[in-house]
Amino acid sequence: TFDVPVNFFTGYVTKGGESEMRLPKVAKHYVKTRFPTDLMLAIIEWVHFVFDNLIESGSLGSARHYVRVTRYFRLLKVGKLRRGLDRLKRQVRSNVVLQLLNMSLMLAAFLLLTHMI
Repeated sequence: TFDVPVNFFTGYVTKGGESEMRLPKVAKHYVKTRFPTDLMLAIIEWVHFVFDNLIESGSLGSARHYVRVTRYFRLLKVGKLRRGLDRLKRQVRSNVVLQLLNMSLMLAAFLLLTHMI
């Protein structure tokens, strides 16, 4: 949730390879690119938070199904993370650093899978 307002102030790299830091341009770029996805994910997080609290308090016993469904939408964050990692890989020029990054990603995926099982 916190990253949505922060991204309005986070610069980006233009297609020409230059950094853009002017606030109006940064905000416009964010709204046109990542804002819809970020907003949807933030709303899903808040809905999940509210339903979890309602279930714990016993106010809404039949909402368990909706909570499970919202968990699947959290997988959208994985896609967002993957795009960021792909950008990072394109910027790395060292084969050693690239291999360390790939091994770290494999280890993180393994730990995530063992946590889910």
